[in-house]
Amino acid sequence: MKRDIFSRARAALVAGLSAVPLMAPTIGHGFTDADYVNDSELIGPSCTVRMTVSASQFAAVYIEWPQYVAGGMYYLSGNLTSWPTMTVSNLATCLGTSESNISNYTAHVADATFATETYLGFSFSLATPTTHLTAGHHEFSVNGHAMDVEAPVLTAPSAQT
Repeated sequence: MKRDIFSRARAALVAGLSAVPLMAPTIGHGFTDADYVNDSELIGPSCTVRMTVSASQFAAVYIEWPQYVAGGMYYLSGNLTSWPTMTVSNLATCLGTSESNISNYTAHVADATFATETYLGFSFSLATPTTHLTAGHHEFSVNGHAMDVEAPVLTAPSAQT
């Protein structure tokens, strides 16, 4: 009986320690040349979302024709620059749907520096599908370097799992 209790306690401890990296503090890093991205996706009848980070310190997530920037700010030559803000109304026009079909719209405003910004993007949910997107949650973004885990990753020896 005692041995069974210790085995269970050790298994619980190992399982608990394996979750530590998920709860450990993290540090984010901003954009660098290594993060170069130039992606676009057709999301409406004549509307594209662009997600760009370039070596010239340009970073933005926006819909185009006409252009509206997520959060109304982007980086140009590493400096915060304002541009017409993406709204539910112009997103609905872009998608070719009604505003009432869009919910939970959020957009992150560029608010740090090019070297420290960790996320630019927007997300929303559609109640019903559009010509180019399914119903449900959608997110378009660019991220700085992946998050670094400050705590060590603990793994149990294979004999104890």
